[in-house]
Amino acid sequence: MKHWTAGLLLFIACGDDGGGGTRTDGGNGNEDGGGSDAEMINPDAGKVVTTWGTNGIAITGGGNVDSLTCIVEQTEPAAMGGRIVFAGRGSAGSGLYTGFAWGSVFGNGMTPSNEGIMVERIGGAQSGDVNNCTATADNEVYVSGTARANAGVKYAAVFKLAGSVIDTTWGDLDGPGGGPGVGQATTESGAGVDNGSEGYAAVELSDGKVVLAGGYRTMGDVDNRNFYLYRFEASGLPDYTFGPDPTYAGSVSPAGGIGEAHVPIILSDGRILAAGRIDNAIAVQRFTATGALDGTFGTVGTVKTMFAVERVAFSPPSSLLGFSNAGGKVTLYRASIEGVADATFGTDGALEPTVPAMFYALDVVVQPNGKILVAGYDQGDGALVVLRFTAAGAPDTTWNGTGVTKLDVSSRIQVPQGPRLLLGKDGTSVYVGAFGVVSGNIYAQYFAVKLYL
Repeated sequence: MKHWTAGLLLFIACGDDGGGGTRTDGGNGNEDGGGSDAEMINPDAGKVVTTWGTNGIAITGGGNVDSLTCIVEQTEPAAMGGRIVFAGRGSAGSGLYTGFAWGSVFGNGMTPSNEGIMVERIGGAQSGDVNNCTATADNEVYVSGTARANAGVKYAAVFKLAGSVIDTTWGDLDGPGGGPGVGQATTESGAGVDNGSEGYAAVELSDGKVVLAGGYRTMGDVDNRNFYLYRFEASGLPDYTFGPDPTYAGSVSPAGGIGEAHVPIILSDGRILAAGRIDNAIAVQRFTATGALDGTFGTVGTVKTMFAVERVAFSPPSSLLGFSNAGGKVTLYRASIEGVADATFGTDGALEPTVPAMFYALDVVVQPNGKILVAGYDQGDGALVVLRFTAAGAPDTTWNGTGVTKLDVSSRIQVPQGPRLLLGKDGTSVYVGAFGVVSGNIYAQYFAVKLYL
């Protein structure tokens, strides 16, 4: 089981959405070793791996999706090169309901036979949205998000997958609202009790317990939203030893504004850093291992920066990196794990890199050597675009000769959207996940393009 330790946070700001979803990399297991740029240069870096899938493209089975939030890699089944799992939002049947959606392709680029897009909703909920997915070393995936019930009630929720199917041995067997509950767990403790709670990312601890980070709004309070941590037992049942209330397995920490925790980071001594936003600005709170706010950290347990972002993600092990599309320009941000701006990066931690005209950023990952990959799209023709920068933020011309890769998938995919990045576990490739309508179909499916690093 994977036990995250203190590391690099990935702060992401995407303007007015531009693709939706979140991909927290509490999420994807990409690691930033922060090394130098002195390395073996691959002359094919930034080019499509045409021997993978069909000319470098692999497509999931059929379904109907309208967002991609995250993409993770598993090592099993080994005979098929592992598995790439996509998650976001989709529709069941002919629009019967919308819910948590996921699908997969094998690591060798093949589409699993008789396996399409799965769309599920938490028992008792009318719909649901995925905010993040997290892979473990045991080839499990936690798909985190928000379930929406009647009368505007919403509550944080998690599905657990074994491979690409629901793990029916985990979760609350009674289920919220009388639903089946197998393979799913929520923070709901009664109709309306958790009105306004949202789940952003789940992390599995070394003992199998699961910490979920999110936001919490008390019913009737429209002006404030709090940082929120909740812990499940290894079985998926609530862990009532966590948090100040022995009848509830959560911890709600006032943010002094509109706050939400996007990712929990487990420190080596068991304490928890919750990274997220307060009034759109990057913020970090620290909690004890049992869920109490640590008042010795920052100002009464909170550090708030000046960097306005859309969402926050975590990528081990050494710094914070993020970007913004505000004002029609891309800005990169870097800070320490405690939220202190990195004065060696740009101006006081902010840098405006050179990007193509009309480029809109949607995702970012950091390679082990510190180089920065940014995915987005061309606002003119809608094409998917991947840029690479040096660790200092300069365009990396060893990437496709220009620092820019523009992907043409029009032969197989119509209107590709929502690119998300995943560094391959082999260290030689990066997957560009997205969704779009496959030629000949009427509904959108997930797909990935594999590029050389």
